[in-house]
Amino acid sequence: MTGLAASGLTASGLTVALDGTDILRDVSLAAGRGEIIGVIGPNGAGKTTLLRALVGAIPHRAGAVTLDGRAIMDLPPRERARRIAYLGQEEAAQWAITSETLVGLGRLPHRPSWQGPGARDREAVLGALRACDALHFAARPVNRLSGGERTRVLLARALAVEAEFLLADEPIAGLDPAHGLQVMDVLAARAAAGLGLIVTLHDLTMAARNCHRLVLLDKGRIAASGPPADVLSARNLERHYGIAAHAGTAGGKPFLVPLARTGETEEP
Repeated sequence: MTGLAASGLTASGLTVALDGTDILRDVSLAAGRGEIIGVIGPNGAGKTTLLRALVGAIPHRAGAVTLDGRAIMDLPPRERARRIAYLGQEEAAQWAITSETLVGLGRLPHRPSWQGPGARDREAVLGALRACDALHFAARPVNRLSGGERTRVLLARALAVEAEFLLADEPIAGLDPAHGLQVMDVLAARAAAGLGLIVTLHDLTMAARNCHRLVLLDKGRIAASGPPADVLSARNLERHYGIAAHAGTAGGKPFLVPLARTGETEEP
């Protein structure tokens, strides 16, 4: 793929088929360390499939996924798990284990199977819980948490990996506004410290405020990519979401409020 560097997490001409149907078609992107890429688009656009393909959870029919120039599937599973953390959408977490124990699972790729957690592992776990405002229920069983609390614990597990890249599918879904803002602040801080992030988002204001670049998917293809202000144009919103929206700034940061459905979306 022309113009994309070998370093970082890269997809080149990625095509993914599920049950004989192409869900992604010729998708190319490059994620570097220290940036947040937001993947946006209407329901069924292929956002979750893209993240799962990038992390090597599902095979691709054509194209390539590489990490620093190496094919993702050529990496040993433990190395891949250390270097790329993944937070899936609506992950199950109904076990009667404590939140701290669940977050500790994020440290498994760093330890031999016979070795218990050490001081460094505990430091990473407590730091991740603290960052996600979940330290105060670290000892509470996961199956007694609310949906929003469980979401924060699952994010803490992904952060505890201390990977080079984090792929998060709707990390603020189901959170109250304060915790949604807090989670995005945490992700921004981790990016500033060198973590590479690819996140799917339905909240377009959060995407505009927090992402360095946006990738707009529609019907399995990249419809637009670039700076948020360019991707979230009135024409793109009408063409790919079928909405009219009001865009503005408050406190020096952008916001976007959907106003009405326009009924205009592109045909497949």
